[in-house]
Amino acid sequence: MTDDVETGVAEDPDVREREFREWLRVGVERGWCSEPVCATHDGLPRTDAEDQAWEDGWDPCEHAVRLWRGDEDDVFPVDSSAG
Repeated sequence: MTDDVETGVAEDPDVREREFREWLRVGVERGWCSEPVCATHDGLPRTDAEDQAWEDGWDPCEHAVRLWRGDEDDVFPVDSSAG
């Protein structure tokens, strides 16, 4: 399969999956984001400063970004337990 010429996005689902995992790995390694977590069951990760702000009575914002595989039919976000 070929890449989309306008966007540079690979059409092959295996290539897209590898690219996504590499993109996420780089973000985690460079400290730009956390490992994926289930906000429903695990909660969002917080820094010590955020925990302290809660303890001090503040209401710090917890910014979040949902991770999607990008498939048109994908209705569930990325499974963080998948290797």
